[in-house]
Amino acid sequence: MADETTRPPPVCPRCGTLSAGAIWCAKCGLNLRLDPDSAHSGAAGGRRPSERSVDFGSSHRGTARIVIASAAAALTAVAAVALALVLLWPEDSAPERVTATVPIPDQMTPVDPSPRSVAPPPTTTTDPVPVVSTRAIRDRLLAYITAYNNEDVGGLRRLFTDDLVRQNGDDDPQDLDAALTEYENQFAQISNPDYTLDGLQYTHGRGQASAYGRYTITSNSGSVNGAIDFHFVRRDGRLLIDQLTISPS
Repeated sequence: MADETTRPPPVCPRCGTLSAGAIWCAKCGLNLRLDPDSAHSGAAGGRRPSERSVDFGSSHRGTARIVIASAAAALTAVAAVALALVLLWPEDSAPERVTATVPIPDQMTPVDPSPRSVAPPPTTTTDPVPVVSTRAIRDRLLAYITAYNNEDVGGLRRLFTDDLVRQNGDDDPQDLDAALTEYENQFAQISNPDYTLDGLQYTHGRGQASAYGRYTITSNSGSVNGAIDFHFVRRDGRLLIDQLTISPS
């Protein structure tokens, strides 16, 4: 049976509320199991149920205090870690976007590009004008002889440039039209001409050439001869005669 000194009194010694054998006063919260001296002292400064400590008995009070102290220390440590995480954890875990406003000047000064960043202009290489060959000169001379022997003024015209200059002895120089007229007159006076060249000498150049030799024209009217100098130029891929210098004997 419980000791009469620890049995709760029926009336709260602090506020006089009927306790009906309860441990705590329902009105002021006084621990009614305290001895009368503690109960009277509690009347002046007793704690409410929310402020009381659990009575584990005299044999377990020390252990209870250690457990409560350890729990309080653990809670304090957890609170400290949580506070550190709050202080150290960034407000936003997303990557930070930094923007800066750069003032734009009224006039932009162009910057010369680095010479290394500028590609050099493409180099175009063209083949040099080839040197006129001896064979090409001989082909033109053979075409001239054939046209003359055939009394073909049109054939001669195709061998001349538009700016042909023909010089016959001391006569006035003749342009293309005058030269063609001269050939027509010769063909009207002779028949069956036989034009030959011999002793030819060639001078080669790039896009031009010359041939020097002696000519003989034999026909039913007789024979004439002399020296002749042909000058050739390449026009539109063709080798043409642009100058004729004739020196009759």
